[in-house]
Amino acid sequence: MTGAGELASLRSGSALHVVLFTLLASCSAPDATPPTTRATTLRPGIVASVGALDIAGACVASTAVRADVPLRVALERDITDALFANGALREQYDETPPVQAALRARLARAALERLYNEAKQTDPSDAEVAAATGRHFAELDRPEAFRVVHAIVKLPDAPDGATTARARSLADRLLEQVSRAKDEQDFRSRAEALEGRDNLELIVETLKPVAADGRIVNPDRPTPEPETYVLPFARAASRLSEPGQKSGIVTTEFGFHVLMLLERTPPKTVPLEERRRLLRDEIITERARRLKAELLARLSAATPNSIERSAETVLAMVGADHEAP
Repeated sequence: MTGAGELASLRSGSALHVVLFTLLASCSAPDATPPTTRATTLRPGIVASVGALDIAGACVASTAVRADVPLRVALERDITDALFANGALREQYDETPPVQAALRARLARAALERLYNEAKQTDPSDAEVAAATGRHFAELDRPEAFRVVHAIVKLPDAPDGATTARARSLADRLLEQVSRAKDEQDFRSRAEALEGRDNLELIVETLKPVAADGRIVNPDRPTPEPETYVLPFARAASRLSEPGQKSGIVTTEFGFHVLMLLERTPPKTVPLEERRRLLRDEIITERARRLKAELLARLSAATPNSIERSAETVLAMVGADHEAP
């Protein structure tokens, strides 16, 4: 159907007529017989009148573009749509629940389409590009990152002074144990072989690359929301310059760490205008979401709405009727 939803000026019940046109989608098939019409003079902008419906020239042009047909063919299809819609109105199809539901849905879509059109009127601003870049920094504005293997002597929750002292003493021995490690496996083997742990937990892990500001930088598997490591750990990793170099003892809220650098990931920055191009669709969608939320808040405040107390019972009964064989 080529004329559905495209009437810009209707004498009465315009939204309903749009929905009826949509529901009667087969009426304007390409092989339909052209409707009989007569020439007359209509008000400016209107190219045809069918019963209660006026058909605007802009709507016919939209139909022609969408269906890739000449304007005259598009006009014939829109007139055919309007004839069927008038018939539906005479039969009071507008009072049936399916049509009323379709009307609500079509009006909602029209409102959201208008918001989206509003959202895409201007190019993304520098501030919008910066915000979107932050969500994709690993691909578009990646800082230098440091991949390390570390061993940690974990502290229990709320440790007392004696436990903290024992953990620090074990970390000192851990640092000595791994000081001569040559590679990742050697580091692991030496750390895991440490004896005399005195019931303290020691964990060895190879971690994702981390920037000095704590952000995890994983260009191969970026995450939708930035992940972080605690700052003291990240800063200690960033001070390691060569693979194989070890840190001293690094204290965090989790315990006492010893780090060894495995690899440095170089920074990467995509130029601003390229990021603007790459992120345009996402930024426009985000704008539209914001406009939608703002509109919904305004409408909710200005439009009374209520739910029948027994709605759940009524819906359960209706649902059971629909599920019945």
